[in-house]
Amino acid sequence: MNRGSGFDTLPNELLLLIGDEISDDPRTLKALALVSKRCHDFFGSFLYQDAGKKALHTLALSKKSRLPLTGAHPASFVKKLSVSPTRELSAIVFQKQMASAMKNIALHAASGTIRAFTFRSNFSLPEALGGSVPPALRLLEELVLNCPFPVKNTRLSLSLANSLCGPSLIALDLDFRCPLESPPDYPTVTKLIKQLPTSSPGLKRLSLQIRRSEHRSDTFAK
Repeated sequence: MNRGSGFDTLPNELLLLIGDEISDDPRTLKALALVSKRCHDFFGSFLYQDAGKKALHTLALSKKSRLPLTGAHPASFVKKLSVSPTRELSAIVFQKQMASAMKNIALHAASGTIRAFTFRSNFSLPEALGGSVPPALRLLEELVLNCPFPVKNTRLSLSLANSLCGPSLIALDLDFRCPLESPPDYPTVTKLIKQLPTSSPGLKRLSLQIRRSEHRSDTFAK
């Protein structure tokens, strides 16, 4: 595109309006972000506000690894993050990616945290996060958990889940139906829910889905 002409010369206000209109169309946002450095700065912010599983690798990149790109790091823009790793990716590799992405969000994002986190996987929370919840996930407003609680690390899984449910949480969705390999048992689910009035006093919505038998699932919602 020629300098000083065309789409790239539109005023900031119009670019922001365009971004708002296509904020739910990642393919178009990605195409526009490649038009120029200026467009990358504008539309990249919309592209990564609601980051899906394919964005995790990009969010985990170091400043050096992003060269020759020198603009704002994509982790600067993340407000929501959804990840759903499969066993095709090793737990060690995924945990390293998560750790790097969380570090970049804490370093580059304005608040250092994200508002919403969705985790759907047959990896357990300890396999994904290690032994503690990173600072970037400690002020969540919305949380969706669809993951196993294996017997070998049930206590740590419960501790991490409790830590994710902080004082800022207002919506919690727990989905423990199949095809999870090791869904939590009733006592574990009870312990998790029992601490919510203390850990998340502002909680407004709670959804719990559990598999009770081979052919039946129960759903509870507050």
